[in-house]
Amino acid sequence: MPHDDIALREDFAPWSFTELASPAARLDQAAYLDTLRARGHAVGDGCVVSRLAAVHPDTLVLGDRSTVAAHAHLTGDLELGADCSVNVGTAVRGRVRIGDGVRIGSHCSLLGFDHGFADTSVPIRHQPLTSAGITVGDDVWIGSHAVVLDGVRVGSHAVVGAGAVVTRDVPDWAVAVGNPARVVRDRRAPRGDALGTLAGRLRDLGDRAREQAPDVLARSLDARTGRWLDRPGQAPTVRAHCDAVEIAALLLDAPPDPWSRHEHVAALQALQSPDDGLVAELGADPGTGPSDGERPSTGADRLARLADGTQAYHVLAVGYALDLLGARAGVPLAAVADLTPDVVVATLDGLDLDHDAWGPVTSSTHSGPR
Repeated sequence: MPHDDIALREDFAPWSFTELASPAARLDQAAYLDTLRARGHAVGDGCVVSRLAAVHPDTLVLGDRSTVAAHAHLTGDLELGADCSVNVGTAVRGRVRIGDGVRIGSHCSLLGFDHGFADTSVPIRHQPLTSAGITVGDDVWIGSHAVVLDGVRVGSHAVVGAGAVVTRDVPDWAVAVGNPARVVRDRRAPRGDALGTLAGRLRDLGDRAREQAPDVLARSLDARTGRWLDRPGQAPTVRAHCDAVEIAALLLDAPPDPWSRHEHVAALQALQSPDDGLVAELGADPGTGPSDGERPSTGADRLARLADGTQAYHVLAVGYALDLLGARAGVPLAAVADLTPDVVVATLDGLDLDHDAWGPVTSSTHSGPR
């Protein structure tokens, strides 16, 4: 095949430059690299940067023998080690640090910045940019069409699957796939045994839980009340709302749709009694607790406020849900804070822990959650 027929091949496959480039192309490439160096960029020996790429960084360090293919887009504060390849149509933007021997497939996006949108009174286009930066270790393969978002670290020897959206750190040696990307195995583990070990089966269980969580949460949301159910056909409960927050936080790293974090926090805090901070069941009469000047004086009376097992359980459920949302109870839990050490010890001593650890907190058996 005459060389003229493959004149652009080295732009789209720059690793073949040494083999394919004509003497004129070699001279032109050397002149272009000198132009980049004259702009203050550090470009190593043996690099190939296509003139068909948009290379407009504020700062650029390109290690020896690294290549940038046609239609790539490089902007911001960039540092790539030796023997790296940025393939066709890939964007590397913002503050990005990449180690040695990193292969970035075509049409990827490594976006080491983010756009503000918190102020709803200001158009998004006028809100400030932030940049935590992206770090990629050595000997990493990022598959075609993958997206790596700001603030992420991809560990050395890791593989990011094609089309993955990486929103959190990827450990060394990990294989991460999907949207959002999740770790499916460690490269050092035998591939055939990846799911045969206990750790592999647990990872598989976690992956399936994350995949099914959005549907479970959607089916548990009552369209009429906008509240969560323990199961379809039942009435909404506080516990179901707290469970939804826990599932979404631990599996999806976000509050359950369609509410925002602020809406969840406000709704859970609003359930608390203003007198003692306890939470009655949805639709139940929470009763009237004593005012600050009328609180019971005896430990037994204080403990009686926790006799309702449902409200006692909600101390844990609502408290944990608020903690996962990065918030705290809106009303102090006086029913708990008022307990004295002697009352707590006497109550624990009176529990039949050998047979019923969830037994009554008073002499009357409660019917709360077990």
